Amino acid sequence: MVSDMEILNEVAALRARVDAIDHKQEILIRAQRDSIERAVLDAMASDPKLEHVYLQVDGKSTQKSVVAALAVAGIVMSQPTVSRKMDVLEGELALIEPTDRGKDGVVYRKSAVDRILRLSPKVARVLKSK
Repeated sequence: MVSDMEILNEVAALRARVDAIDHKQEILIRAQRDSIERAVLDAMASDPKLEHVYLQVDGKSTQKSVVAALAVAGIVMSQPTVSRKMDVLEGELALIEPTDRGKDGVVYRKSAVDRILRLSPKVARVLKSK
């Protein structure tokens, strides 16, 4: 039988490994800052809907709530369109990630790439300047 202390030690060791991986990821992202920013801003410039969806993701948002928030802002976008844009943001650009599954669907937040490179304010400025 495994003791509680052994379980806690194992969890602490796993946490230390995850923290080390996060740190290495941050170093790699910073080293590739220019190319990542260029790729993100180019993708968003070629698809303004992507910008709008991206800026709505806040760690509490589901696809359904993004559609509603965009509608309030006067931007009409269907659920399937938002779903496709979120697939691009998650899969191709690695800018958002699922965090939870609630009764209204999957909740998304911005990824470490956004935090490390501070992309949201840059995207907001570009969108505002249009």
